[in-house]
Amino acid sequence: RLRMDRWRLYLPLVGPLMRTAAVIRVCRCMSALLHAGLNLVAVVELSGQSSGSYYISQTIFLPATVTERKPPFFRWNLW
Repeated sequence: RLRMDRWRLYLPLVGPLMRTAAVIRVCRCMSALLHAGLNLVAVVELSGQSSGSYYISQTIFLPATVTERKPPFFRWNLW
């Protein structure tokens, strides 16, 4: 499923239109969810699902899970 969806997004004529439409959906969803007050990790996960593309939702979801596992900045003893 992942390969087929990625292949569709990189077709010569239709691919750029599909990618642009998916990015527009993700941006609109992120805007609405952030405006509603959700935290950033939840917003990224939910907006990736709204893209309509399995490939895009997986590529957006991966950095969100990595970000969720890291400790907060105040625990890093940077100062």
